[in-house]
Amino acid sequence: MFRRLTILLVTAICLLVSLRPARALAMELRLDVSASSSSLIALGMNGIELLALPVNKDGSQLAQELARFLSTALRNEGGTPIFTASGSNLMIGVRGQPGFALPLSLVANPAGENGSIEDVLQGRWEKALAAAQLRAEPQMLTIPVGEWRTARLVSVSDAPIELMNPFPKLVKSRIDGCRIEVAGICEGEGYLLARQGEQTLSIPFSVRLLAAYLPGRLSLQVCGSGYELSEIARLSQIQLAALSALPPDVSLRVRFDPDGSSARHATLEVSASAPGRLNVNRRIPVEFEYAQFLPPHPDTVLFSNAPERITEPGRLFAATLLGGDRERLVYHHQNGLRVPVRLRVQLRNLSPESQRVFFRGGASAPDDSTLAAGLASVREYLRQLVREQGCVLVLAPGARASLWESEMAHLESASGNLDLIMMSRGPIAVLVDALPIDAESAVGQTDFEVPEAPPRFRPAVSFRRFDFDLDGHWLFVRLGQGEMKNLRTGVALVGDYGLLTETEVLLGNSKARERYAELSFDATAGDARGVFLIDGELVVTPRVRPGRPVVLSRFLVPPHGFRCVRILTMPLNGSHYPASLVFSSRK
Repeated sequence: MFRRLTILLVTAICLLVSLRPARALAMELRLDVSASSSSLIALGMNGIELLALPVNKDGSQLAQELARFLSTALRNEGGTPIFTASGSNLMIGVRGQPGFALPLSLVANPAGENGSIEDVLQGRWEKALAAAQLRAEPQMLTIPVGEWRTARLVSVSDAPIELMNPFPKLVKSRIDGCRIEVAGICEGEGYLLARQGEQTLSIPFSVRLLAAYLPGRLSLQVCGSGYELSEIARLSQIQLAALSALPPDVSLRVRFDPDGSSARHATLEVSASAPGRLNVNRRIPVEFEYAQFLPPHPDTVLFSNAPERITEPGRLFAATLLGGDRERLVYHHQNGLRVPVRLRVQLRNLSPESQRVFFRGGASAPDDSTLAAGLASVREYLRQLVREQGCVLVLAPGARASLWESEMAHLESASGNLDLIMMSRGPIAVLVDALPIDAESAVGQTDFEVPEAPPRFRPAVSFRRFDFDLDGHWLFVRLGQGEMKNLRTGVALVGDYGLLTETEVLLGNSKARERYAELSFDATAGDARGVFLIDGELVVTPRVRPGRPVVLSRFLVPPHGFRCVRILTMPLNGSHYPASLVFSSRK
C-alpha cells in the first residue's frame, strides 16, 4: 500500500472533460488528483484546489472515485455539482445521477476561509469553473479611430486560438499567440470572436474619435536670437496646432515645460477634450532648430480693415497664398458689438500635402485705445525684425493654426502686422474671424472655398535717402502719404498702413564747431503715435496732436563733418496719417 500511495503522490491523474452550462458556451475543464502536502492529497480543477483528503487508503481511493464521478457527470452535461452536509457525510449531487457521499471526518477543514464547509467548497467549484473559461483582459475594448489597442486572452488550455472579425469596416485585427491587437477604422460598435477548441468568446468593442490627433513629437525651426520663454512657448503651440487634427469644439490645454539643461529641447503637456470623443493626455517632446537664414521681406500687403468696426460676428477677411507669395497681413479691428467677441487670425492648409510658411509678426492685446493697439503691434514687429526673429511653420494637410487669438470687449481694438512668406507651393488660406464668446461657432471651421482675391497693395518696403544741411531749410519727411497702391485699381492707400519704411538722412555741418540736429515727429492729419528704430534704438512717442511735435532724438554732427542717421518705422494702425518726420538744426 505504501508503494501505491507513493506513486499516487507523485503522479497527477488528468482528465479532460467537456462542460456545457446553460448560460455559457463550451469550455475545457481539467480535473487532477495530486499531493497537497505530506499528509493530504488534493482534488483540484483548473489549478484550483477543490478539497483535500488524508493520505491513506480511504482518502486516496475516495479522491480517485470522486474525480471519476465528477468527470462522468460533467461529460454527461450534468451541470454544476451541489455540495451539502447531511449528517456525518458531505453529499455531492449532480443532476441526472446518484449523489456521491464523503465522510465529513475525512474532508480537511479549509483554513482561513469563512462559512460552512459546503459553502466554501461550492465557492471553490465556481471559482475553478470560471478559471476554465476563455476570457479577455480587458473584457471590452475602447479603440480610438486610427490607433491600435491590445487585449490578452487567458485560457487554461494550450490549444491554438483563432480570431474572427465580423466588422472589417470598423476595425482591423490581428492575433499573436494570446495577444490581440485591434485598430479603429471608423466610429461604431461591434465585437470580435475568439475560438479555442469548442469555446467561442465574444469580445465587444467601441470605436470612437479622439478629442485631438496630435503628433508624436515636434521639430520647430526658428531664426534669430533673444527669444523670451513665453515666445518660444507660443510658437511651439502654434506648430502643435499646425500638425494636429482638432475638432471645432475641442478644449485644448497646453503647458510648456522647458528643458533647463538645453535651449534646444522642451516638452508640451497636452490635454484635450471634446463632446462625444475620447479625452487625450500626452507629453510631446519639442526640438528647436536654430536656422541661420532669413527670407526676403514681403513685397505685398494684405489689409484687413473693411469694416474696421465689427458690427456682427463672421468672417472679416480671407485670402489665399500660393508658392512664391511674400505677404504682410495687416489687420486692425474694433469691437462695435455690445458683447465680447474673439478675434482670430488663422492659417489653413488647403493642399493635400504639407506646406511650409515663414512667419514673423507682432500683434497687440485688446485695448480700449485704438492708438495703443496699433502702437503695440508695430513695436513688437520692429523688435522681432531687428533681432532677425521668425519661424518656419509646417502645416499638415487640411490643418489649421491660429497665429493670434484674443477676446475683445465692447469698443476694444486689436491690431497686428504679420509677415507670411510661402516656402512651398500652397495653397494656404489666411483667415480673420470674429467669433462669439458664448457659443461655439462654425465660422472658419467649415469647408473652405477659395475666396475672391482681396486687394493687395505695393510696395511693402520703402527705402528713401535725403541730405540735410544744418544751415539749410528744415527737412520734412512725409509718412503715410499714399505711397502704397492697390495692384488692381491703382488707388493709393492713404496712411500706408503696413509699409515698412527705411529712411537714411545724411546730416552735414559746414561750420567749424560741433552742432546738433534735432528729429521730431509731427502729427499733421490728426492724433497719432509712432514707433521708430533710430540707429537701432527703439523710440516710442506719446499721443501727438497736430501742431505739437514731439522730439524723438538729437544728433551731434562734428565740425565740417557728416553723420548718417538711419530710421526704420511703420505707420501705426489706428493713428491718423499723413504725418511728418522733421529735421532741424539746434545750437
